[in-house]
Amino acid sequence: MLKQVMKIVIAIDSYKGCLSSIKAAEAARTGIMKIHPEADIVILPIADGGEGTAEVLEGYGVSAGVVEMAKGAGLRRVKDRNVYTQSTYPVGEMIKEEIKKGNKNIILTLGGSGTNDMGLGALQGLGLKVYDDCGNEMGPIAAGMLKHIAGFDSTELQANIKGIRFSYLYDAEIPFCGPEGAVMLYAPQKGMVDLNDLKETDAEMQRVGHLIAKYTHRDPAEARGAGAAGGCGGGFYAFLHAEGKPGIEEVLRAARFDQSVSNADLVITGEGKSDRQTCQGKAASGILKEAHRYNVPVLLVSGRFEDIEDLQRYGFDYLLCINSGYDKDPADPLNPEVAAKRIANKVSEFIGRYKI
Repeated sequence: MLKQVMKIVIAIDSYKGCLSSIKAAEAARTGIMKIHPEADIVILPIADGGEGTAEVLEGYGVSAGVVEMAKGAGLRRVKDRNVYTQSTYPVGEMIKEEIKKGNKNIILTLGGSGTNDMGLGALQGLGLKVYDDCGNEMGPIAAGMLKHIAGFDSTELQANIKGIRFSYLYDAEIPFCGPEGAVMLYAPQKGMVDLNDLKETDAEMQRVGHLIAKYTHRDPAEARGAGAAGGCGGGFYAFLHAEGKPGIEEVLRAARFDQSVSNADLVITGEGKSDRQTCQGKAASGILKEAHRYNVPVLLVSGRFEDIEDLQRYGFDYLLCINSGYDKDPADPLNPEVAAKRIANKVSEFIGRYKI
């Protein structure tokens, strides 16, 4: 016998460059209401440590100073995708502003970066001095400068951050180096495509990581989410003693997601593109894990799917592409109205067939 009132929790990540988390969720609600206008629908804005996380956390009343990597050194904010020249230095300046405001607890969200400087640029903005093998102080570090790094002086940095507690949120569990690490897996998305360059940069990152470990007595490769944001996780762990946390777990905790999902009939989540990286700690994977704790099925709504077997094996109960096929490109990021209508229509079709 069908329940008279269906409870559905909607927690969709942003469709990057197209729809915010709340707009995507509202589109899904529109689709549900066409079929079940009486449904109990709970919308929870979601982010996983990437773009939009600061706004979501602030919406849930998190009082810490939140600094978003995507705003200071994000892939969508750089003039060109040249990871060799892009530095996280502006993020250091953003952190200083939060400290000036009197914030003693700083949360750094690492997703969406366009950099691979191990966070050294941001740390320079906070007072870290980095030297080359001739003893000269280096300007803002970028990936192309790693090979010249020979030493550090954190005296000024430590004075500037005295009494400040740092943590960072990552959107994927990325090793510091290696075939699945920051450089080899993610730098191609940031403009580094030559295999020899990738291998060389990965090797330099390992070398500098050893220098950092020797200087700070904290191995950046041992940090949680060490490779996030081009190694920022490891750099912040070593120099700031920052604690790394999966971004989606912190957001779900702030949203009290467990209270909403415990008696739900269905959870709808989604993102612009879903692939095997979704299973590495992205928003949808965290939502799936929490929903399945209460035996609630999960519908994953995305603009494009790859690695479908991996997603199914991971446990997503239903996959729904808002385009006409799994191999289509996501909705035009410059036309959010089209994307919203597609979400509403596809969700409406699914709900019309869905039985509790």
